[in-house]
Amino acid sequence: MERYEFEDLISDYLENSLSLKKRKDFELYLFENPDSAEIVDQMKNTIMQMKSVERVTTSVDFMDRLMNKVQVSKNDTRQYIADQSTIFGFTPLYASVMTSLVLALVFVGFQLFSPDLPLSTLESSTMAQEKPPAFLDQIIPAQEPDSDLTAAENDSLYKDKMDKTNKDYSGKIRFVKD
Repeated sequence: MERYEFEDLISDYLENSLSLKKRKDFELYLFENPDSAEIVDQMKNTIMQMKSVERVTTSVDFMDRLMNKVQVSKNDTRQYIADQSTIFGFTPLYASVMTSLVLALVFVGFQLFSPDLPLSTLESSTMAQEKPPAFLDQIIPAQEPDSDLTAAENDSLYKDKMDKTNKDYSGKIRFVKD
């Protein structure tokens, strides 16, 4: 016998409605499993306690009055729900909060996916009229009005090449294969 089969047969055993073969199997299971015997004893005690509880008596029309009160409360609940004003199932307060959150989500999403678009035309027009900011650490060389770059005899790019050929590195550099 399995545990589940045992649990199904407890009430039949206590009511003495088991066949002789099943009753012997049940008692053998009780003998082999002392924990299950405790469960049966607890069930016997519970049944005896329930039998010893004092019975409560009610009036003859108790059930009729109880059912009438249940019906009235059902009707009141339906009227209360129907009288509530809702917008898509939300109360006005929660509907306004939800609308604000949806608008904020749309605005933030729009800003995330297209941040280059200006917020207003007034802001874009004032930005176009302003001069670009001057960087403080950038040094602008002073221009000499008399010098003409096109009139120079030598190109400044070739100056570095000519200076390198004139220098003597014989005592300073050692090549790998020397």
